[in-house]
Parts: sequence; C-alpha cells; structure tokens
Amino acid sequence: MTHHDHQHRMISHCPACRSDRWSRRFTKNGWRIRACRACGSWFVANPPTDDRLREIYRQEYFTEYLAQHAQEEEAAAWRAAVANARRRLALIRRYAPRARTLLDVGCGTGAFLSVAREAYECCGVDVSAEATAVVRDRLNVEAHAGDLRSRAPSLNPKDVICMLDVVEHVPDPADVLETVRTLLTRRGIILLTTGDTDSLVCRMTGRAWHLMTPPEHLTFFSKTGLIRMVERCGLSVEHVSHRPVAANIGYMAEKIAAVMGPPLRWLPRLTSLCALAKKDVDVNLLDVVTLIARPR
Repeated sequence: MTHHDHQHRMISHCPACRSDRWSRRFTKNGWRIRACRACGSWFVANPPTDDRLREIYRQEYFTEYLAQHAQEEEAAAWRAAVANARRRLALIRRYAPRARTLLDVGCGTGAFLSVAREAYECCGVDVSAEATAVVRDRLNVEAHAGDLRSRAPSLNPKDVICMLDVVEHVPDPADVLETVRTLLTRRGIILLTTGDTDSLVCRMTGRAWHLMTPPEHLTFFSKTGLIRMVERCGLSVEHVSHRPVAANIGYMAEKIAAVMGPPLRWLPRLTSLCALAKKDVDVNLLDVVTLIARPR
C-alpha cells in the first residue's frame, strides 16, 4: 500500500537536528526521502497521518511475528533476539551497575524483556495492544499499550530506559526522547539503537538499504544527527558504537527478498532447502548505531 491510499502531511525540517536545509534523495513506494544538509540524516518528507500509523501497528503488523514465535524456545529468530538482549544487558551493566528498574519502550512481544526480567524490575510500553498482551501473558511482565507520552504520567522513574530500533519509527523522535529524559532517575541511562546513514552499506545501497522501509521507518539517522538530537533533549552521550548482532539467516533472507524484490524472491526458499534458515550468525554491517546517554 502506498501513501496515495491515505492522506499525508508534509514536513520540511529534519527530525534529528531541526534544520530546514535539505535535498531530495529518491522516492520509494510513493514516500519521498529527503537528506538533511546540516547533519546528514534522511527522513520521509510526506509521512503518514497518525491514523495511518495506527493501522500499521495494529494486530496485522505482528501476525507473522506471533506465528513465528508460537514456540519461542525453538524459534530461530527468537534465539537471535535473546542473544542480542544478553549482549545489550552486559553493556547496560557496564554503564549502570547499580540499576534496578528498566523500561523497554517499543517492547514488541518481549524478546528483550524475557532476558532483562532476570536482573531487573521490568516494564514495557508498546503501541500494539496485542504485543503487550503477549508480554503480560507469556512473560508475566508489566506492559502497557499506547504511546510513551500518554503512559508517562503513570510510570515511576527508571534506572534504565531502552529504545531498541524504535526512534526511526516515531513521527517526532525528539519528543519521545524528551519524555524519556523526564522518566530517568538522576543517574539513569538510556540505551538506544538505530540505523546509520553514514554507513558504507547505506550509501552504496540507497533505496535498497535493508532499513529503508517507509512508512514503518520515518527517520534514518546519521551518527551526527542522532547525537545532536540526543544532546538537544538534555542528555549527555557516553557511548557510541557499531556492535555485531546475532541474526537469523532465514529472517535475513526474507528481509533481503522483500527489499530487493523479484530478482531475489528465491532466496528464502533456497536457505530453507539448504537447512540454513534456522541458523544464527554474528553480523556487523557497521550500519546500526548503539548509543548510551544519561541526563546532564
């Protein structure tokens, strides 16, 4: 479905640094991608309305995911997500060794929380009521449906707030970060991950980049743009890196086929026939940024 099926709005300022200096990059499925000349971030200039975004994140968005993880312990993609969670928790312990409470913003169906609950008093927030119901029912972890701003007044301050592959999804990422800052304890930290448009992979593949998926992704941050936004929201950056992630080969094949289209539609079937689909590998394309910051 393209943006022509729904009303849309136009934005002319970079969501990362607020600059109004931009250039046209390309159009993908009707979504106009612009590049900020000030910080190098890219963004969708004609993002969907709030009603359209709600449609995207309704139950249908998670249907395939939920089916894939009907048996979490045996699901290869779930295993990879859990492996990534353990690595990220090790990083959290380094920067917040005394942390006790943790909030996962955009928790989905709870892969990260399934591990974090072993060490922290956990809570999740996600726009999908179906996803948060899974977290409550399967993990017995507190989880709230809705956007963070609407839920913030009912939440206690947290020592750790995670936004894993979330900021690229929201229409106003700076607004979300400002809300996060108000929810952090005095020595609390935020851990976030997102794509990096400064990466060679992004520059070489452009509209075919595996993270170039509008309208689910709305802002594509450069490292400079991400840091500027975080600092503008009253946070001090303490760590920035490109870290390897565990990835399921079958999932990667599906993703590549979806992005590249007809020429590679055979790839998922091939990986399945070769018994590779359930295998996990460590991948570092240097195109995903991990950032830790704390209140100034």
